Amino acid sequence: MTDRTGAYDTLGNYEPSGYDSYSATGYGAVGFGTDHTTDAGYGATTYDPSTGSYDQHLDYSTPAGRRHHRERVDPSGTYRHRDVDRYDDGSTRVHREYDNPNTGTSYHRDYEK
Repeated sequence: MTDRTGAYDTLGNYEPSGYDSYSATGYGAVGFGTDHTTDAGYGATTYDPSTGSYDQHLDYSTPAGRRHHRERVDPSGTYRHRDVDRYDDGSTRVHREYDNPNTGTSYHRDYEK
């Protein structure tokens, strides 16, 4: 089994270990708005250290096309995650996750177009 752990540095950057890199540079929750450029795309993260809320957008290439990733947690702890894969053959796949600890509502959904 691969050890998948990580640690926060003194600036609040989380550095995972045990995962393959997707070539991100400057990734982390630093300040209130950080842009990230990858070898294959672009993204941005906004982070509020007083509430722990964040909003992350990443757009990058995959072996089969392009992916748009959005992940966010609001100040109340509600988690939303969406990946939209646009494949080179013209098809699209959408993966969505939602978790609200205040109501106990949680789901994962996948759609294909």
